[in-house]
Amino acid sequence: MPKLTHEANPKGHASGISSLTSGSREHHPEKFLIKVLMIDNDEDTFLLTRRMLSTVKHSFQVDWAPSFEEGLETIRRGQHDGLSFG
Repeated sequence: MPKLTHEANPKGHASGISSLTSGSREHHPEKFLIKVLMIDNDEDTFLLTRRMLSTVKHSFQVDWAPSFEEGLETIRRGQHDGLSFG
């Protein structure tokens, strides 16, 4: 089952950015991880997308930012292969 985690900001407070990993290299060594950042204020959209991506051939890590500001901060880190805006 996919795992959802929350990231803390540098001051140690929960940031609202969530992360989902749907699959892992340990279970599927032939697959590679695709990191996607989803910026959307609707958590239900994030949860639906997470569920849909967990059924495809490749492993996805979907990070969720509920606001544009948090999403922009995350984009600047340069850790994602793709973006999704809601």
